[in-house]
Amino acid sequence: MIAENPFSLAQIIGYGAMITSISSLCFKSDRTMSKILAFTNGLWVLHFILLGALAGALNCGVHVLRSFAFLIHTERKRRWITFTSLIILYSFLGLSFMKHAYDLLPLIGSYTACLGLYMFHGVKTKLMFMTSNACFFVYSAIVFSIGGMIAMLAGIVVAFATIWRLRKDNIRVTV
Repeated sequence: MIAENPFSLAQIIGYGAMITSISSLCFKSDRTMSKILAFTNGLWVLHFILLGALAGALNCGVHVLRSFAFLIHTERKRRWITFTSLIILYSFLGLSFMKHAYDLLPLIGSYTACLGLYMFHGVKTKLMFMTSNACFFVYSAIVFSIGGMIAMLAGIVVAFATIWRLRKDNIRVTV
């Protein structure tokens, strides 16, 4: 959905979400990134609600749950349970609102980000988020979301730079 006013409250909140989304990938710590993403996805939920895009709001709502659950569940067994629960929730909501084949891209992107957050750490997590951003970038291009394309492309670049910093420092950042 294209808003007629690029400076409406919905769009301003979207710009804020874009900025915090990009900045979250600058952090070497997965926990810090997750805290910022919880806030960011809350902004995306509000943005999509104000635009009347329920499917986007629901997907980002699950992202908020994913980020908070990551911060709470540090035990490996609980992470598997939470990961599986989130994949089921993403699948149910994603497939329920799917209208076109390309609507699978955000679902695949959500799966990838969830996998990175719950099953990996450090460089591998950032690689999974880059893959997720690539899925959302292609989706944004298909649906002509300029802000989405900018946010996802910038996210890919920032994640790459953070990976480079992690590799350069030879740091294995853990949860």
